[in-house]
Amino acid sequence: MQNWKISITAFISILLLGWPCARTSSCADPPYYEGYRFYLFQPDLGNIPRLRPFYFSMDYYFGDAFWDDSKPAADDAVWANGGRPSYYRSNIKEWKVFCGEEVKADDIDSILYSCDPEHFLSVLDSIRAGVSPASFALQHNSFFHFLFAKKNKDALDYIVLAKRAEQLSNYDDPWELNDRDLDGLDPLLKEIDTKREHSAKDFFRMRYAYQSIKLRFYGGAGHMGDCDSLYHAWFDAVNTGSWIKPSAMIFTLYWQSRAERNYDLSKVFDMSDERKFTAVDLFDRDELQQSLSFAKNAHERAVMLTMYYLRDPSRSMRGLQKIYRLDPSARTLGTLLVREINKIEDWVCTPELTSYDPANPFGANGYDWNYNFKYNHKRDEQYMNKFLGWVEEVAAEKKVSDPALWELSAAY
Repeated sequence: MQNWKISITAFISILLLGWPCARTSSCADPPYYEGYRFYLFQPDLGNIPRLRPFYFSMDYYFGDAFWDDSKPAADDAVWANGGRPSYYRSNIKEWKVFCGEEVKADDIDSILYSCDPEHFLSVLDSIRAGVSPASFALQHNSFFHFLFAKKNKDALDYIVLAKRAEQLSNYDDPWELNDRDLDGLDPLLKEIDTKREHSAKDFFRMRYAYQSIKLRFYGGAGHMGDCDSLYHAWFDAVNTGSWIKPSAMIFTLYWQSRAERNYDLSKVFDMSDERKFTAVDLFDRDELQQSLSFAKNAHERAVMLTMYYLRDPSRSMRGLQKIYRLDPSARTLGTLLVREINKIEDWVCTPELTSYDPANPFGANGYDWNYNFKYNHKRDEQYMNKFLGWVEEVAAEKKVSDPALWELSAAY
């Protein structure tokens, strides 16, 4: 029995040894760039949250940063659901200041952004016809009660026109004959402009102006041409930190040349953190040099250069140096600094610590792919040392708005 087992084992072994060999090759997807890109220097150190979509990353707008930019701070109950543009929150805060402590911010949010215009106007018509406000669910809304107080008639008048404007601009013809109710546009614009002219409060004058310009923009070619002249007539002399002025300005850019549009977008970028993403996203990088000719001073040139380099994947030290010379205290320099450090971390450290090339090899100006990895890596290290030397110089000069960040960067 034992001999039989040995014979069978020997036969099978000989058979396997003589069996034709089939070669196999394994195949697997490599990890995604952001899965192995090395960085330790935290992108948020630039301390401008609205620029988060432009932190250095191989993801589209820093992964979910496009959406996170729309989300609130964790302690903001109004924004528990998130997902809305950041200027909504600014508008709610401005209304909260206007209304006072008795009105809840989430109630303002509910009326402004969650209450359908048709429903709100229907409730209003019913109340004016004699139906008790207690008959409606909105009776529990503190902003609703604020609007119906006699002393706040100016606020109610504005909300009514804003809801009518929303209703008109969102209207879709079920027969697809007209995109908008253009017959109702001109009368509504006349009402809004009259209210703006006679309003005694800047709070409402700006909002009526914004609604008028926005409606004209969406009203088509017959109205869009007025946006620019009306903006300059109504907003040029207004000195405000409100989201409204830069938001209204965006509706004036349609007819401009690309270079002039870039210049006005730089003004939007400079005026508003809420609109920084929109401004950079619309900025035409191919028109930079011609756009710079519109700048009236060093600060304006620095802003346009900042917008350009926020989307530059390559070595950007020369650009940062230009911005620093033009406006050393520019608040956005810190974000550009951290972005450049993260690029250098990828170019220098990713290959050293992983078995992969840099996640962003295409942005390294001066790479010669006819040479080997050691050549490229050596050039990256040379650039790193050169950049470090410049950062140390800037940190020592202490002209920047955030010297601690530059000192930390030099030490890193």
